[in-house]
Amino acid sequence: MYKSYSLDKLLYWSSSRKAVRCCLAHLDIYAQNLHHLYCCPEMEELEKFSMLYDKCLEESGEKGEIPKDLGLEVSSPGAERLLKVPEDLHRFRRMPMLVRYLDGAEEPKDGVFLLEAVETETRRCVWKLADVRENRDPRSKGRPMSRRQRDWRLEVPFEMLNRVMLYVP
Repeated sequence: MYKSYSLDKLLYWSSSRKAVRCCLAHLDIYAQNLHHLYCCPEMEELEKFSMLYDKCLEESGEKGEIPKDLGLEVSSPGAERLLKVPEDLHRFRRMPMLVRYLDGAEEPKDGVFLLEAVETETRRCVWKLADVRENRDPRSKGRPMSRRQRDWRLEVPFEMLNRVMLYVP
């Protein structure tokens, strides 16, 4: 039903159809540039992809393969995107992530961590504190993290992770 059109740097995209008003349909495409640090494509790349895909949709609409009044929106998920656990963890493993997790307490805890390991067999991941301002003592005035903080590890099952996002200072 849908033809696949790819640009040089837009290697990964996902789409979803949503009902918009009575008879209109809307197609949202989230494009990512896997060669960019945060996987965010340039505006020119998004515009070029949008024009090519819109042309494809118009051709398919003229043939009657899809509704003629199909709306199209092409965008980037952004740097502060929600990550899929465990699928996206390996790709962003070298970047700090804002993690909300449960550790037995009623309220979830938040922290900025670096991924150390993903154990797919046991469905657990191991995190270490990222060396960012939020994890340092505010009274230390620019000093690095202590050895105790650098050596501390958090082991969390996938099911206990509420939200994982890229951390952008």
